[in-house]
Amino acid sequence: MFPNYHYVQIEHIVSRKEADESGLCAMGETARTNFAADILNLTLAPGSLNASKGDSDVHEVQSAETSLFRDSLTDHALCWWAAQTVRVKSKHGLSVDTDEKEALSSVLNACADEYVFRPKLAEGADWTFRSEFIGALTGEREIAACHETIEDPAVLRSSASAVSAHLPTVACIPGDPRAEQKAAQTACIATLEAGGYRTNCENVKRYCPDVDPILLGEPLYGSLRDADSDGIVCEGL
Repeated sequence: MFPNYHYVQIEHIVSRKEADESGLCAMGETARTNFAADILNLTLAPGSLNASKGDSDVHEVQSAETSLFRDSLTDHALCWWAAQTVRVKSKHGLSVDTDEKEALSSVLNACADEYVFRPKLAEGADWTFRSEFIGALTGEREIAACHETIEDPAVLRSSASAVSAHLPTVACIPGDPRAEQKAAQTACIATLEAGGYRTNCENVKRYCPDVDPILLGEPLYGSLRDADSDGIVCEGL
């Protein structure tokens, strides 16, 4: 498929930056690590296409005046890319903003109904997919756990129209998964202020037993020092 290994790179379908902006940043280090290594979100692409896409989401790619990535894809490849974006965002509970939803719908609604987005080997191929790769690409079980209301999650693999119809519920984690923790941190701030205690990890641990490690952007984060700049403070809670 590619002339040599120098020609190809491993590409994130949904970039880390786009994922962080779609809610991943607030989900903690484990979720971010799992996302980065998820085979469902990885593909092979020439380096020039990888560089052309960069951190762009589907709307940014589709609305760009020029895009080597977009303009080099076949119709089938463009449909697969859009459908896989929906699957990845569904699995990891990431949001889709209005512009992105419209762009995804536009691509998927133009796809031929007979397109099936499951990978297939060419006739007579002398190689095979690794089992974990097939498991990721056909991961109905993981998507089912995310979308409990879908009777048959395999529909996400069936056709462009089925994937497009699923877009309104692409963010499968209801509400803010850290809402309860943020409330506990706000209450902790009041407790520390009322007692005249300094805001540090030792006092948070002593007086606020409901608070766990604090993430970037949460109520207590700005009052504490993130010594290693990893977006998490009071890791020992």
